[in-house]
Amino acid sequence: MDQRNLRSVRQLGDETPISEDSWRYLLFHRKENGLDVAVVRIGRRLYLDIERVREWLEARRLPARTPRKWNLRIREETAVVMTPKGP
Repeated sequence: MDQRNLRSVRQLGDETPISEDSWRYLLFHRKENGLDVAVVRIGRRLYLDIERVREWLEARRLPARTPRKWNLRIREETAVVMTPKGP
């Protein structure tokens, strides 16, 4: 593990679209959500290995949605054809 990969919760909040408060919530529940694999504890402080955090996030990515197929009902309009009367 490279020390340059370690981030504090505040740094993660600044570097990612996930807020600092959300990271704190995720860390509080790290044993249930599996984030504990990315946590490094030094004294009372928690740091996260950014590479493992990326792997953790990637594992939770939802599959790309397939485009919705629209169920269109095409209404057939009846055409009235006028024909001239015979002789």
